[in-house]
Amino acid sequence: MDGRLLSVLAKKGMNCTLEKVLADAKSLVERLRNHDNAAEMLIEQTTHLNKRVEAMKQYQEEIDALNEVARHRPRSSLVLGIQQENRQIRELQQENKELRTSLEEHQSALELIMTKYREQVFRLLMASKRDDPAIVTQLKEQHTTEMQAHIDKINEMASVMRKAIEVDEERICEDEERIKQLEVKAEQHYFSCSKALRPGEGTKNPQKLQIHPKKCLFM
Repeated sequence: MDGRLLSVLAKKGMNCTLEKVLADAKSLVERLRNHDNAAEMLIEQTTHLNKRVEAMKQYQEEIDALNEVARHRPRSSLVLGIQQENRQIRELQQENKELRTSLEEHQSALELIMTKYREQVFRLLMASKRDDPAIVTQLKEQHTTEMQAHIDKINEMASVMRKAIEVDEERICEDEERIKQLEVKAEQHYFSCSKALRPGEGTKNPQKLQIHPKKCLFM
């Protein structure tokens, strides 16, 4: 009679342990879902940033148009336009930096979740090593498949975001180079106008434009 009672109590204790491990595994899966949603939000932010960078690709056409219009515009207007473009590039660089930081934090959280998951699997195996092996197999198949699917999806999204960030960095640097070219052309136009208006004085103490685009943050 005592032997049967001990056997029943042992099985109940094992069931409680398995139920706790199962509950912990479900909790980890739920956390993965939350991080999956966070990754989708990051992708939306990347898409928005890409659209803004696409708008910056029009610089080349704007440079040509500006060179044509610059003949009829005062120097102060040219300087103001360059300042506005520099400010937009700095904003894009800051957004890109924040996006990279969010991606790194997301990956760190994923690594932490995976560490907890491996700990739970180890506890499950230790608690069930004397029980029916079929239980262990069933629990592992029930959670590992879904967990791996979430991991693969998150890794894929992280790869896409990383590639988008690299493309953004290249475009921002190209835009800065175009602005430098615009500054040089604006200076040349200003000096030529000075020479035309004040013969013999245009080369005396010329004042160069003081607008210097910020160096690329990611170079």
